Amino acid sequence: MKYVKQKLKTLIDVTDLITVHYFEFSKNFQDVPEQHDFWELHYLDKGNADYLIDNQSFSLKQGQMIFFKPLTDHQIFVDKDDTPNVCVISFSCNSKAMNFFAAKPFQLTADQKLILRRFLDEANMNYHIPYMQPELKKLMRKKDPPIAGLQMLKIRLELLLIDMYRSNNFTTNIMPFLTFNEEYNDDLVNKIISFISSDLSSNVCLNKLCAQFGYSKTYICNHFKKVTNKTIFNFLIELKINTAKYFIRTSALPNGSYSQLSDLLGFSSSSHFFHQFKKQTGLTPSEYSKSVKQYDSHPPII
Repeated sequence: MKYVKQKLKTLIDVTDLITVHYFEFSKNFQDVPEQHDFWELHYLDKGNADYLIDNQSFSLKQGQMIFFKPLTDHQIFVDKDDTPNVCVISFSCNSKAMNFFAAKPFQLTADQKLILRRFLDEANMNYHIPYMQPELKKLMRKKDPPIAGLQMLKIRLELLLIDMYRSNNFTTNIMPFLTFNEEYNDDLVNKIISFISSDLSSNVCLNKLCAQFGYSKTYICNHFKKVTNKTIFNFLIELKINTAKYFIRTSALPNGSYSQLSDLLGFSSSSHFFHQFKKQTGLTPSEYSKSVKQYDSHPPII
């Protein structure tokens, strides 16, 4: 069998870096409206600020970020009692996925703040980063920048954007992780399993199953239990816990947040999730994470 090359597709492709600024705004600052043909992001490093984007108002606080789509009017306002610090990055990107960021505030996670910090560190190694120079149109390159510095800037900025995109689209990408491969020799049961697996973030009620398949509650429950030897409820809980185990093992959930994982899998509370997880595995989520990661050793990359 021949080796098969896997094409590495690109979701977000940043083509140009235009400016990187850091501003310490004074009280009562009011910018003039502006627009341009590239993307711009503002990160509130300290304080609060108000924005007007195409006549839409947004209030941002420390730790939040907002994006301005190309050719949209945007303006910043500072309250009389605040002096915010704002990091501004402008760049070119024609990827369709960028539309997701338009005129929408984001709360950055600790991991995303670290990615941003590393991007800014890299920018400082490659360019003379202006301080309080909003009129600057061109970044000045340093004489002896690090090897592949521009590529690292592209990678770090794309990593930040992709991580934010994935984090905020996580609820639409939950895939059930099954620990068994067989299909049951029963068409109705397989259809029920497919139906309840399609959206683990919500709890499928029996009324929905009855409406979907045209059978009574009693018939569906008895038939499912007869074929699988499990109730529909227990089957769904097992499916959710197996999916949780998969995300914990692969560190797919941002920040390893068990409360977020609980919400995404449709549990009524974190305590309910912890209870069911320990009931199924004999371990708490933290204990399970430690138990699998202690054997997660990889040979060094030379």
